[in-house]
Amino acid sequence: MQQEADLKAVRALVASSVPGRVRLRGVALRSAKVLARVCAAAQCEGVLECRANARVGSVLLRYEPQRLPQGELLARLAQALPPAAANATPLRALDTPHTRRRALAVRRRRVNAAVQYGMALSLGTSLLAAVTGAKGAHVLAGGVFTALLAQHLYTWRRPLLRPLGMSAGVR
Repeated sequence: MQQEADLKAVRALVASSVPGRVRLRGVALRSAKVLARVCAAAQCEGVLECRANARVGSVLLRYEPQRLPQGELLARLAQALPPAAANATPLRALDTPHTRRRALAVRRRRVNAAVQYGMALSLGTSLLAAVTGAKGAHVLAGGVFTALLAQHLYTWRRPLLRPLGMSAGVR
């Protein structure tokens, strides 16, 4: 029963896995002692490489799936991990300032992509309205384009101002 609980705890730490490669990530793996025990437990026939990173709480294992099935490898690692590892999920380990910044950057790029499509669409609409003589539609589409351009410039204000040496004053 205890072995099943330990194996379940190790499976909760699996951040990614493909045949021949498994990455464990968790708060419990930020301890150098725990990482040393995990890498020592991984020293068996069939394991090609064990890379540990205490700063992010990660262990990358490359192994030969023909010689060592993943379930057997995880069972070996379960014996090396402390009982506290059951509470350390990959999501908690990933909640660091670095990953939050990265998630914000991804979100900013996605929003900016939508803004750029909107800018292209509103500019095209504005030009088409100007050609056809629809003054009201031209003004409305131009206003939408201007608002989206302002959003675009606000999103990328720091990289735009950096060559001018003005990025320190932008908050």
